[in-house]
Amino acid sequence: MKWRVDRVRAPFSFSASSGRAAWQPRWIDALLILSGAALVLRWGLIGDPLAGYDEQFYLLVGQRWLDGALPYVDIWDRKPPGLFALYAVAAAMGGGGVLAYQLLAAGFAAATALVIAAIVARHEARWVGIGCGFLYLLYLTPLRGDVGQAPVFYNALIAAAAWAMFVAWPQLETRRGLLLAGAAMLACGAALTIKTTVIFESAAFGIALLIGSRRAGLRWPALARRAGLFMAIGAAPFWFFAAWFAAHGAFDAFWFANARSAMLRRHDWSWADAIQFGFLIANLAPLALLGVLGWRHRQASQRAEQGLMLGWLAAAAIGVVSVGIYYEHYALPMLVPLAIAAAPFVARGPLRLPLIALVAAAPLYAALVEAPRQGVRDRADWQAIAVAVPARVRHDCMFVFAGPPILYQASDACLVSRFAFPDHLASTGEAGALGIDPLAELNRVLAARPAVIVTDDDPYALTRSAAATARVDAVLARDYRLGARVRTRFFEHERTLMIWVHNG
Repeated sequence: MKWRVDRVRAPFSFSASSGRAAWQPRWIDALLILSGAALVLRWGLIGDPLAGYDEQFYLLVGQRWLDGALPYVDIWDRKPPGLFALYAVAAAMGGGGVLAYQLLAAGFAAATALVIAAIVARHEARWVGIGCGFLYLLYLTPLRGDVGQAPVFYNALIAAAAWAMFVAWPQLETRRGLLLAGAAMLACGAALTIKTTVIFESAAFGIALLIGSRRAGLRWPALARRAGLFMAIGAAPFWFFAAWFAAHGAFDAFWFANARSAMLRRHDWSWADAIQFGFLIANLAPLALLGVLGWRHRQASQRAEQGLMLGWLAAAAIGVVSVGIYYEHYALPMLVPLAIAAAPFVARGPLRLPLIALVAAAPLYAALVEAPRQGVRDRADWQAIAVAVPARVRHDCMFVFAGPPILYQASDACLVSRFAFPDHLASTGEAGALGIDPLAELNRVLAARPAVIVTDDDPYALTRSAAATARVDAVLARDYRLGARVRTRFFEHERTLMIWVHNG
């Protein structure tokens, strides 16, 4: 393949002479390369029903939404509705939705990589942009973004917003610059319907565009009007969903889940959090190193945007630490600006080839060797689990107190509680954030005598409620028999899954 070097154009570039957006056909090969890379790097887990953990529940919500259940009312979580809408799209494709949502996530990952390449290609050769896009795809694996976590989807929107911001920045006094700025805010607003922590990056982009507008000569009254316009555009997708839920009589439930619940959640810092944070930093550090080296080798033409990049990185970092829990996938938003920041080093840094090879080695091994092995084990475990769940859960229901949420989706079990995500009724940190008394809800669930209750022996469940566990154990000992015990893996830990069947 012959590479053409172009330092100023992006796949959808704006011509300075005509002002028209033009498709650059030479970028089709970049699209094919990055799409192929996304599929190859994720292939080991594609179709694996036990892959991920949160994703399994998002699929359940999406499927039940299609079936007529209302999120936040009939099945509860605090994630924004845009995420569930994406999973509903995957569920609508049929086949249980597992393969569909994983392929959809791969498509979003490839789209993000392509936008990264477009941003980089404004200053560097096209092959450098493709390389940075590949680095993004590569580092999704160690940060648990190789299945369908929320940032895999909204990173594409944030990357598109960043591209629009960079292109708009030197022309914010023009109509075209304002349109691009508005497009950036709309993309941020759409991302906010997928994960609320995007608010930090969205705010950073909006402030940057206002600063650029002021520097372009906009007076204070006009600047205030523009700020109002940006906020209105950014809030529009959220209020669209709010109006939809209000029309269905569910605004209060929508508002509590999306605006209040997260602030009521409690998490006490422990040694386990420090260890988890260490894993997060260790997995992010290699790409961060390339970003730092790239920063040192940036050209004069790139220094004009250094404030924008710094603001973006800072906002993404604030989003990572704002939750107070440090699972690796919370750092996924950092990958986009870091991959872009690495571009100058990828282009011309000393010893770049051996260092990039070193940085890429572990994620490549994880994606191409470990993930396929894990996929094979998961599928074997899944066969044992699926056989152990009786068909009567469709009408007598199932309660997964601890275990993979995919059990509900795969067995088409009816729900005995709208709090179907295992951590909601089992975790001490969730007790004040559900809007109900979780122990009372647990007692109601157990009194309903579901056909199957699923538990596990997770040694890492440090925040699991002792009272809830004791109550479940007492009911199991009295009314249930152990139907199956399967040693398996979910949420990155090996544990024994226990499937209890009601005696009646």
